[in-house]
Amino acid sequence: MGLMNSSSVSRVVLKPVSSPPERRPRRTPDDALVESLTEHLVDQLEARQPSLRGAFVRLARCYHSDAPALGYGVRGMDATSGSLRFDFAVFVVTDDTPLHIIYEHVERHLLAGASLIWVLNPRMCQVIVTTPTQTQDFGMDGILDGGEVLADLALPVRDIFAASS
Repeated sequence: MGLMNSSSVSRVVLKPVSSPPERRPRRTPDDALVESLTEHLVDQLEARQPSLRGAFVRLARCYHSDAPALGYGVRGMDATSGSLRFDFAVFVVTDDTPLHIIYEHVERHLLAGASLIWVLNPRMCQVIVTTPTQTQDFGMDGILDGGEVLADLALPVRDIFAASS
């Protein structure tokens, strides 16, 4: 057997295996809008009905999935998406999640048993209220009621968007 020329020998360098860095979703201007709007909405709801204090579930970055920005009355979890399902849910229309995508989410929540869904559209200062039997639009002069889920609630649309105006 002859000697090998050192130039013909390739070196293999083994690198330690490491897991890829955890990717955090980047924050967008819509994140701040949704957080501000839902925070203000919870303040308004709790001020009108103190018995609701601490009862709302706020979901971070949820508008990128089919989960709502805010929920009340957990009904369970969707087996396919892993999203929580609620009696009352609030979605926020953003540039990241346009209205047609929100409508798909609303439909899934209604099929899972939601009783009341509010879709907040801050750019239009409008709330679309959906129940299993009807859909209604409310502008700035409208007054929302909580139906059977949030009984005795009356919330002017103007108060929801006061912080973002």
